[in-house]
Amino acid sequence: GTLTGWHADVSTVMWRRMLGILGDVNNIANPEIHAQVFDYLCELWQNLAKIRDNLGISLDNQSSPRPPVLIPPLRILTPWLFKATMLPEKYKQGKLHAYKLICKIMKRRQDVSPNRDFLTHFYNIMHCGLLHTDQDIVNTIIKHCSPQFFALGLPGATLLIMDFIVAAGRVASSSSLNAPRVEAQVLLGSIVCFPNLYQELPALHPSNSDIVMSHFTDVKELTIKTVLNSAREEPSGPARCVALCSLGIWMCEEFVNQTNHPQIKEALNVICVSLKFPNKVVAQVACSVLNVLLNYVQQLQIYHSDYPLKIIEILLATVTYLLPSAETSSYEQDKRLVVSLLLSLLDWMMALPLPLLLKPLHHAESESDGRENSVLNCAYKVLHDCVYGSQHYSNPKYFPMSLSDLASEDYDPFMQLECLKEPEPLHSPDSERSTKLQPVTEGMCVTAFIKCTEYCTRHVI
Repeated sequence: GTLTGWHADVSTVMWRRMLGILGDVNNIANPEIHAQVFDYLCELWQNLAKIRDNLGISLDNQSSPRPPVLIPPLRILTPWLFKATMLPEKYKQGKLHAYKLICKIMKRRQDVSPNRDFLTHFYNIMHCGLLHTDQDIVNTIIKHCSPQFFALGLPGATLLIMDFIVAAGRVASSSSLNAPRVEAQVLLGSIVCFPNLYQELPALHPSNSDIVMSHFTDVKELTIKTVLNSAREEPSGPARCVALCSLGIWMCEEFVNQTNHPQIKEALNVICVSLKFPNKVVAQVACSVLNVLLNYVQQLQIYHSDYPLKIIEILLATVTYLLPSAETSSYEQDKRLVVSLLLSLLDWMMALPLPLLLKPLHHAESESDGRENSVLNCAYKVLHDCVYGSQHYSNPKYFPMSLSDLASEDYDPFMQLECLKEPEPLHSPDSERSTKLQPVTEGMCVTAFIKCTEYCTRHVI
């Protein structure tokens, strides 16, 4: 052309030629230099991704700009990356960088849809990586693919669903706290709704590195088994919270589709037992999951007519169990948990009709001393003890119910939950909101309890 100087077209051509001059970087013999090159390629791609993101920003921030004519070639490095994953073990660090960058490239929205040959090669690389005996490779893929991979709608992405379930289970069952445990649980949570949607899924077989496709009908059972185990045994606090949330999402999905899945009972048991978990963040998440399930109380009654009332009894017994320690605790989280449980109790009671709340409860302890309690009667006792102190437990007249009263075939109040293996932070220095939370004072608690009593009374009237 006749133009002189640097322009976008000139810069693009020059950059591509400079990149091509490098030749095949996988021919570098020194593993350390090879790893440094791929580490830089990760940095280079990150800059390209930022350039692409900035192309969608208008100068006045009031309108969306037109699609650009030239966009950064975000997949230009994939031939090198694919080849790097096939190198010998001595190039492990470079291979890890390659897997990381492959995941980052393919979990973005694609400006140009990849063709069939590209996707075939990509799925083969991912299939082999997820089944690799080296746990570091599996961890890298899980960490950098979660959680957007299945949300992008790539053609044929569900071919890897069994590979990801098995790989996430390997991460969850590993003993290392540095493994991507949260990412594994988030990825499992992103697919809990797939089985009801797709029914029978064609997928690559997770026990064979060859391309062998099978039709699986047990995707739901395998996923929920892994999530349930994590909700009980996950040593990482954040990952345990994600597993509980995934259980809640799955139960909502089952209620909407009215599948009457037998493991709903076990999932509810895990969530209800987690209400008294020593880590109060986990207990708060379990309480929040119960609040979400309140929106499906009618479907829950269809599944099991006694379950809504059972959940109220569990909330009453849990508050009774936690109140003595919360009164003497110097940590705000202990008191906040009791308040959250009381508010959840109120919501559940308001969702049930009055005759059900007045229905006599038949527990072994109440029958032995001649008392006949109802849920409403126990609720008033709990509120009374919260206001005037748990020392009134010694008087049978004011003792609501204990967790042992609720033991049955459907609910085990003392189900064993594994302890966390990392310290629970008392305060989060990175959270601005945590420093601005108003302390729970005695007056605030009394006010909340009085409001609960008023709402319960109005519901009765």
